[in-house]
Amino acid sequence: MVDLLLTLSACILISSTILPMVIQLMKESTVEKERYAATVLLYEKLHELLIENQLPVNQTIVKNDKQYEFIPSLDLKEVCIQFENRNQNKQKVCEFLE
Repeated sequence: MVDLLLTLSACILISSTILPMVIQLMKESTVEKERYAATVLLYEKLHELLIENQLPVNQTIVKNDKQYEFIPSLDLKEVCIQFENRNQNKQKVCEFLE
């Protein structure tokens, strides 16, 4: 009986420390996947503008039922893409133009 209680205590202790870490890792993984998708979209848009020889302008892009704001800086040295993540927080990915 003591062995069973000791084993149960160890399982509860391990699960109470590991489970929150796993949940946090899953959240961070989701955030990184969203940032990666935004970065890919940013580079696709820049490539499209380069091929068409156009200047970047503010634009809203909808992809996979998600809205992205394509925002170039005033001096056209930097372009950003802004989006809301799952927690409704604004995220921004920027890249310098050369």
